[in-house]
Amino acid sequence: LDVVLGGIDLFWETQRIPIRRIVIHPKYNSSSFKNDIALMELSVPANTTNPLIRPICLPVTPELRPVDFANLKVTVFVPMRVNYVNETECRAKYAKVAQNVFLDEKQFCAQTLEEDSKYCTALTSGVPLNQVQTFGVHERYFLRGFDLYMQSCNATVPSIYIDVNEYLDWILYNMKYCGADDEGSNGASLEADWGSLQQQQGNEKLTLFNMTDCGLAEPFDQTSNRYPNMPWIGWLHTHPGVTVADLKDDSLAVLINRRYALAAAAIMQNKSQWRFITLGSLGNYFACRNDRCERYTQEMDVRGITVHPSFTKHPRQHDIALIEFWQSPDPKNRYIRPICLPFTESMRHGAPLALIVSTINLFFTENRQLQQLTVASCQQQFAQNGRTVKREDISLCAALADVERQSRVSIVPGAPLQAMLQFGGHKRHFLRGLNYAPNRTVSAYENLNVYLPYLFTDIHPYLDWMLDSMSVKPRQNLLGGSGNLLAPLEEHYLGTAQDLRLPIRNAAKRRLFNFKNCGTDVPHSLSSSEHGGVNVTHQWFGGTSSDFPYGECVVTLISEWYLLGSASCLKNYSKPIILRMQAHDPSQSFPIQRIILHPQYQRGDLDNNIALVQLAKPVNSNRTHFKPVCLPITGQLRTSSYNTSHLVTVGTLSDTHRGKGFDSRTVGATVGDRWVDISYCQKRWKRMTGRRSSASCIYSLPLSDGEYYEQLDGAPIYSVESFNNIDRHFLRGIALTGVAFYDVPAPIYFLEIDSYLDWILDSMDETLHLRELSYSLNEKLVFS
Repeated sequence: LDVVLGGIDLFWETQRIPIRRIVIHPKYNSSSFKNDIALMELSVPANTTNPLIRPICLPVTPELRPVDFANLKVTVFVPMRVNYVNETECRAKYAKVAQNVFLDEKQFCAQTLEEDSKYCTALTSGVPLNQVQTFGVHERYFLRGFDLYMQSCNATVPSIYIDVNEYLDWILYNMKYCGADDEGSNGASLEADWGSLQQQQGNEKLTLFNMTDCGLAEPFDQTSNRYPNMPWIGWLHTHPGVTVADLKDDSLAVLINRRYALAAAAIMQNKSQWRFITLGSLGNYFACRNDRCERYTQEMDVRGITVHPSFTKHPRQHDIALIEFWQSPDPKNRYIRPICLPFTESMRHGAPLALIVSTINLFFTENRQLQQLTVASCQQQFAQNGRTVKREDISLCAALADVERQSRVSIVPGAPLQAMLQFGGHKRHFLRGLNYAPNRTVSAYENLNVYLPYLFTDIHPYLDWMLDSMSVKPRQNLLGGSGNLLAPLEEHYLGTAQDLRLPIRNAAKRRLFNFKNCGTDVPHSLSSSEHGGVNVTHQWFGGTSSDFPYGECVVTLISEWYLLGSASCLKNYSKPIILRMQAHDPSQSFPIQRIILHPQYQRGDLDNNIALVQLAKPVNSNRTHFKPVCLPITGQLRTSSYNTSHLVTVGTLSDTHRGKGFDSRTVGATVGDRWVDISYCQKRWKRMTGRRSSASCIYSLPLSDGEYYEQLDGAPIYSVESFNNIDRHFLRGIALTGVAFYDVPAPIYFLEIDSYLDWILDSMDETLHLRELSYSLNEKLVFS
């Protein structure tokens, strides 16, 4: 059950709070309505800073308890005046409408004034009756009773109210266990332990966790929210753009920080199935009918899934998996925040204020309060319902707490068990476990009349494993230069080797390329960036003029006369080409003779989106620092394979941490695990609807805080191969969808050029190099 505070319609700001416990009066009689009163304790404090949410006064001292019934007002949509009616008159009025009423000594009658009743809108039972009193210099509302008969707007007969003054001792007695002093001191102890743990050497990865905003559900609920949800619950799905059909998989993940989430290993073994996670208020997103629906959710791209190496289904052990995202959730999104993790001993072993499990049913979220069971009690409850669960299948067991009116609910794998603790001045949710059902499917729980316990993977033993599996620096060992491009990569980074290539059809045109000086890198200098890496000088790196109306794009020098780029960017270009090795190096411009578009290029297609730039004069590598990249057209390279994870992309990295302003540098980065399924690019680049059989999808560079990355259309991707005993750079593709000054990684389409090499050679004018000779071949023959 939840309580909604602060508004009476959907247009007012409200706060929805789960109920921690309900205390029903021990002498309540449902037939006579005697002692019809209950006390509800909320799971989190009400937000009384909201002007629409204020507590009513209670007359807790004798002098605040008047013996008369003056100044009574009943609260419906607006306060209405009511008059006290004595017992004799009250019974007489009910007798006139053929009803007999019996008043308990702790009940009384009151009736709305006839002139006000036409403006009164009746509400259900429990409507508060207030008594206005002067306290200090202000008039205040004090609670005097509750409507029991739902007649608060009836001017014909009075309604019967329970007298709250008669129950104040019982109310105060049952509130005594919520002492703010005890919780405050316990919270301070937890904070001190957390601060001490952060200072210990070797705990740098704890910086990944922000304990100031984790585990708070109330900001998420302070909305006119038709579909409330825990803000750390996410929905896993295969294709971009979550649908109701995707939700039927009941695949749930729990956000634990800006880049990672947890899920049950049992549903994560097919890693290619789960490429996206949608976080936020999915129910409100589906119900939204305006143009601001995107504010409710954010779809995250899955970068990697790490299943615990010791996971087993039979017996069910180590059922936990870590999910890494490519990007971080928007920190300003009020519908998304991580759950807290219990890193300190005091967090793990302190008595929680409550144990709550949250599960999903399509886009609805349901919460239940649980109590932890011992292994023996757990097995006994299963046995009483004809089920056998082995001891080794039990990591953590809990059953419905003894709270009134809690119905059983079907819990999906990975549903979080949350321990509520006082921390940082707030009651926060700390992850305690992830649900699993050993040796059976979720459908076995569908008989909700069978009150079986729930089983969870205890999260406490896996905190070190989680930290070991995370990285503080998202880029890891991707940045490189000519000195370390071939450095070994971790095994899970290794991609699939490409198929062997067919020989080039026009082999005679190989003479247009100088394989003695192509693709060699000049000496590089180590970067002083705290993030590591190498400044790379690319002598074949060029671009269009910055004032080109269609945007800047990159071209790659492939011979002294020709550059290669994307047709979509170059189709209307006529200004000089700019060559520059580093972002701040002096540039040199070269006028162009013509642009040669692929004859089958069509707007919107990814296939055939390629163009040649023919220069008006050649780039003389003997007189300039520029030299071309190599093309993989020799027989040796056509019969060898290369590894996709060893490919290198080129872009500009800007860092605000290295001094005033931006410090930009051109960097090469190994692809590693950035080579992803094509669906990531399809989601990001919806305008690219044409054919894409020659396209691949690669994520841009992962970034640290304060960094920005630019990788424009036409940017090269290359491999480093040993040719003639020298490591050389061979062009393998070009970017078709660039990113400009991004502070989050984004997927980029790349066109693989292998199937276009014959077209490139056929389009090149083999007579151009004759223009540079100082003599005519018709007059002089030269023999070497």
